[in-house]
Order: sequence, then C-alpha cells, then structure tokens
Amino acid sequence: MKPVRNFFLFALSVSLLVCCQRKTTLPDNNNSIDATEKPTEVFERGINTSGFQQLTPYQYDTLRNLKANIETDQISNVLNTQFRYLKYSPFRNKSINDSVSLSKKDLLNTTRTILDLSIEDSVKFDSLILQNFDFYRLSGDDSIGNVLFTGYFTPVMKVRSHKDSIYKYPFYRNPGRKKGYQLPDRREIDFLNALSGRGLEIAWSDNLFDNFTLQVQGSGIVEFEDHTKKILAYGGKNGHPYSSIGKYLIELGEIAKEDISLSAIREWLHLHPERIREVLSINKSYVFFKLKDPTPIGAASVPLTADYSVAVDTDIIPLGSTLLAEVPVLDKRGILVKHDYRLLFAQDRGGAIKGTGRIDLYSGIGKRGIEKANSLNHYGRVWLLKPR
Repeated sequence: MKPVRNFFLFALSVSLLVCCQRKTTLPDNNNSIDATEKPTEVFERGINTSGFQQLTPYQYDTLRNLKANIETDQISNVLNTQFRYLKYSPFRNKSINDSVSLSKKDLLNTTRTILDLSIEDSVKFDSLILQNFDFYRLSGDDSIGNVLFTGYFTPVMKVRSHKDSIYKYPFYRNPGRKKGYQLPDRREIDFLNALSGRGLEIAWSDNLFDNFTLQVQGSGIVEFEDHTKKILAYGGKNGHPYSSIGKYLIELGEIAKEDISLSAIREWLHLHPERIREVLSINKSYVFFKLKDPTPIGAASVPLTADYSVAVDTDIIPLGSTLLAEVPVLDKRGILVKHDYRLLFAQDRGGAIKGTGRIDLYSGIGKRGIEKANSLNHYGRVWLLKPR
C-alpha cells in the first residue's frame, strides 16, 4: 500500500476494490462515539452528515471536549523516526487553504511539541494537544468531512530464486525507461512476456494473483527456499494508469458491491481461471521491485508502525504530517462498534489514494495485518495539526 513510496506504494485489499459510499449517517459528536448509543442504520459505516460544508481541502475546526485516550508510550518511537525524516527532508511550503500555509518548520515543531507533551504530562495529554495546536479538517469526498479509512499490510509469501514448473511467475526489477520510450503495460508483461529474457527477474512465485496483490501493496516480505527473508521493495512503476479490478468485476455484475473483498476476488478468479488475463489486464499499472532487508519502510524512509502509520495522497497531506483522526474501531467480526481519537502519522503514499476522501491505515505484517486490513472499510474524520 511511501519514499517515492519506497515500500508499500499502494494499499492492498481495499485498494483492489471499489469502496461503497452509501449515505448512512452519523450524528456529529466530538467525543468518542459508542455504537450502542446510535441506531444501527445510522452507525453502520461511520458516515457523518451533520458536518459543515467545506469549499477547500482544509477548513479550520474547533474541537471541544476531546477525549483521545492516546497511548503516549506507543507514539514516542514513531515521533522520533518522523522527526529524523523531517530534519533532512527537502520540504517546500504548502498552502492548506487560502490564508494558511504549512512549512517544514511547522512539521518539525509539531513532532517536537508532541514528544515534549507526552513526556511532560501524559495524564493531561489530550488537553495539552488542544492548547498547543490548531486543527484543519479534511473535507473528504463529500465536502463535509467524511474520510474513508481502508487498510494495508505487509504480505509474506514464499518465492524461489529460480523458475521451476510451479514457481513460474516472476517479479521484475525496474528495466529503466529511456526518454520517449513507453514501458509495456501489465498485459504485455504478464501475458506476452515483454520483459522476459533480459535478466530482470529477481524472484518467482507460484500464483500470479499473489504477484498482482503484492504489486498493489507496493512491497512485501518474501521467503526464499533456503528460508531467507527479504523485502521486495518498491522499485518504480511502468507509468501506466492504475485501475481497480474490483470496480470492474462489480460493473460486470460478477461480484455484488456489498460483497467485494480481496478474498471474494481471489475466490472468483479461482472459479474462473480462464478470465485472469482479462481481469488483471484491466489494471495497466505495473510495479517493479528491488530486494531489501526485511523491515517495512514507508515513503518517508522510516519504519512503519501498525495502527499509527498511514498512506496518504501527498499532494494533499505532506509526508511527515501529524494527523488527529476519528478512527473506526471494529470488533472481531469486522463490525464498527465506535470511533476513537488517535494521532496518526503520514509516512507513506498510496497510488490508489487520491484527494481528501481516503487514507490507508497500516495494519502490520502477515496474517494479523491481512485480517485487519480486509475488515477496515469505514468512515471517520481527520484533522491536520499545525502549531499555534
């Protein structure tokens, strides 16, 4: 689902999918929201229809009675790595509305201030956050603040260093692109062998759809036959546009909108293997890789932290930004039970994350990360922090 997104370029699972934006409602509430207090039909996906209209991506907002319950010990490492990134990053001032801009100094001061506050008085941390920062709410796609939270993770998959009769689907390193030369698209690479025979293969898998999902994810941990683990890190793209195969299958009527998920797509392709070329070729975008040591790193060149690092559209939210978010909290069945306030950190970018209407929450490595990412497809609100 980062650096040019160095790893995790795209968000998995729901990045493959088109996310349904049904207009269920949530009353406006600046405290943590408990589902038991709201009608089921109102609470279902966390959409709030009582927010004020915004004409710009960011709008100054006043938060009252904030009860974030922020775990300060969990964010100190994130803040320290973010501070190191910001200190050396080339950052230009960014206008966030007609009268307010965001500078590198603002981002550094935000990170430093939160670190100091968490050490100073964790009991009063929430009130100290309110006292020290202004909050600018993202407009969301509906211009009243509803932001879709989806998840992405670090997959782990078995690969081989050489092709055999089972492990026959290659991951390629970037072939480089000469000026005026267009790299081949997915159909040409996967099904017409446009890059074969050039020594670009760096690993082989036993499932082409796994290759596809890891490309959408942007990177992943792979285990070779000698049990060596490496990161297949993002190594560039072919320059063709990204398209959702989930949306394509919905439009064809093959999978109902309410049933779309990574597992549903995988099951459908298992039942219709003759159509894998047709479906995968819809997404012409293709991601190349390079081998790295197995530590998940985001576009900000810092380690990703599950439940705190997010992938964003960096044209809207600069890398290194700190966000306050009304994060959907799900039960074990994947049902929304409440929203909790949490500080999130923009440390990654996603090719499928565009505009103010969606962010991707990093959910971790392997099975646990997959389960959390696949369940998250709910709405909350998001504010950018700027020091006063």
